[in-house]
Amino acid sequence: MTNPGARCEHDRVSLLVLLPWIALATFDADAALQRADAHVQNLDYELAREELLELLEHNDELTPAQRRDAHMMAGTVARILNRDTESRMHYAAALEADPEASLPPGQPPKITTFFDLVKQERAARAPLPAPAPEVAPPPAPPPAAPASTPHLLYLGAVAGGVAAAGLGAAVLGVGLLPLAQYGLAKTALDDKVSQRDASGVRDLYTQQDNAASSFETWGLPLVVVGAATVGLGVVVGGSAGGLWLVDGMGE
Repeated sequence: MTNPGARCEHDRVSLLVLLPWIALATFDADAALQRADAHVQNLDYELAREELLELLEHNDELTPAQRRDAHMMAGTVARILNRDTESRMHYAAALEADPEASLPPGQPPKITTFFDLVKQERAARAPLPAPAPEVAPPPAPPPAAPASTPHLLYLGAVAGGVAAAGLGAAVLGVGLLPLAQYGLAKTALDDKVSQRDASGVRDLYTQQDNAASSFETWGLPLVVVGAATVGLGVVVGGSAGGLWLVDGMGE
């Protein structure tokens, strides 16, 4: 007689073994491409974008032709939605999968011009230049003689101008932090393209959007204030230094 407990355990193990194959069988890349194309035909570009991003999460399971078609359609949809960085990434990935990839006929100039630009950028991609050689710092100047009272005033004004310029540069650097974050996210996206890996792309897009929003909210005002402070410091320090020089020549 068969042990009921052993039979239940056997059925459970069999189900666990079959589950990955069942999940794989339910994934149909061609059907996903057809659904995305239907959304495009109905002008539902956001739905098409979501469908294509979900499809590209299965990047390793796609054939080169499916990967090319998915990235080409995703690049066109992103261009229509004015997501130019995303569009450039998808077009570059499509050309990586198939260097002879091309747009379907009848596309508007907004699409064809941008796609041609990506092709030109890919063709003209050159290695990074070698780093510049290090330059030894100049020797320290000899100690200066004690300054008179007017010279101390000039020196104070020059020091104040330098301090203002330094403070402005610091504020300017803080204001540019969101642009640096945007650049890091873009570099990560470029790495994803070179590796033909679409996983985590949504998070990188979110980082780019957050960085752009931060720059518009507080980064740009800090850049303006920092640049103005640097300019003021340069004017004050330079003027005081010039007067100091003229006064010293007249003695």
